[in-house]
Amino acid sequence: YVGAWFIHGVLGIQPDAEAPGYRRFAIHPGPLDQPDLTWARGHFDSPHGRIAVHWRREGGHFVLDATVPPGTTALAHLPLPRAGAQVEPPADPRGVNLIGRVGDRIVFQLASGTHRLVSPSAP
Repeated sequence: YVGAWFIHGVLGIQPDAEAPGYRRFAIHPGPLDQPDLTWARGHFDSPHGRIAVHWRREGGHFVLDATVPPGTTALAHLPLPRAGAQVEPPADPRGVNLIGRVGDRIVFQLASGTHRLVSPSAP
């Protein structure tokens, strides 16, 4: 249905097959190759609580605000358009761990809580 496409494809909330019930999940926003798609905001009510995502292109940056329910973790995949591009450190780094670069994305592990991550936008 359309809601699933929005939740999984645009917001990027995706289950992890190795951690059923959204105990662990990914946030992989997209499709970012669409220049007219500049933001998305929504939520998914998982068995562990509400997962909320708001991403946007703002002032030359990609900004992700994410809420991770208690007792769960998320892998957030932010666009990193060019080699050597730097991601701004989170204002509150508690519960945020850098995993590394995977293709054109940089991946962070997020503990439960609310987080803001910022990376440069594609040119």
